[in-house]
Amino acid sequence: MVFLDALVNFGCRKYLHKEDYDFDVTTETVKSSVSYATSSPSQYFVLGFKDRNLEAEYWNDVTLTSKYRILLGWFVSTLLFVVGPFLGQMMYIPWNRVICEPNEAGCASTFASIGVTFATFVLFILGFIACVAVYKLERIRNKAIVLYITGFVYFAFIIMMGYYCSQNTVFNDWLVS
Repeated sequence: MVFLDALVNFGCRKYLHKEDYDFDVTTETVKSSVSYATSSPSQYFVLGFKDRNLEAEYWNDVTLTSKYRILLGWFVSTLLFVVGPFLGQMMYIPWNRVICEPNEAGCASTFASIGVTFATFVLFILGFIACVAVYKLERIRNKAIVLYITGFVYFAFIIMMGYYCSQNTVFNDWLVS
């Protein structure tokens, strides 16, 4: 979804822009007609409005309206990650030192798990800081960048945690423990 959104908005924007919708013109024609039907801008099936400028304005407005919900989501996600996998992995560091002293070659997966957990934590913190910075900086007019940052960070989180889980799963013939 992250790549589809980026492809549609950055790669194919000029090809998907088919009309310039004007609310004033459409309301005049609706008022003059007898049916008083509401008129809305035309849309693609999955890709949004055919007026890409209207689409960009819509997502910017959604991002500004949902500012506190987005930042609260970032805070709660980071807090849950810290309380869950991050602190759980950090508590094992002293025991891993004792276990890994005689055989450091056998502990490579343990160090990889710690590295992935720490990198994921740093990614969450940097994403949160980037979103706050986008909201605070006045010179960035398009606040919808926050949605791209959020999508990218959560996509990277899924990849990193998939790797983390694959390294910490022990297979034994028929059982996974």
